[in-house]
Amino acid sequence: MGNRLCHVLPYHGLGSDPAAANAASAVVRNLAAITAGGLAGGGGIMLGNALGQSHFENAKRDAGRLCRTALVCGIAGGDSRFGLINDIFTMWVFAVPSGLLTAFVFRLPPMVVYFILFLDEFVKMPFIFRHYFKYGWLKNITRT
Repeated sequence: MGNRLCHVLPYHGLGSDPAAANAASAVVRNLAAITAGGLAGGGGIMLGNALGQSHFENAKRDAGRLCRTALVCGIAGGDSRFGLINDIFTMWVFAVPSGLLTAFVFRLPPMVVYFILFLDEFVKMPFIFRHYFKYGWLKNITRT
């Protein structure tokens, strides 16, 4: 719901031109999401194999490569629980409130509202890097 709100909020009641621009940009966003999903799935398999065999040094090396690839592609990741908490927090504490404020209280132009809505990716980065470099995710996930 929050993600959908972030995509329609800047264009609510602004006419057909911003809505058409949003529809066109949605194609690019969806292609990026598909690419990110493929990288995440492949990376999960690679890391899962290394962690399942207790090859922690290989997992560190592979994770570093995946993080560099993610930085180049503009994709950030982590373990699923951490990612879920991080996404929920930044969306509902930062993106949605700031989007509502910029759109309906400050009445800023749609481009500014759109820009503000997607700053949450930068808000997440310090938490993502901290989580990665603590190596708390580095454990054999096939054993309990």
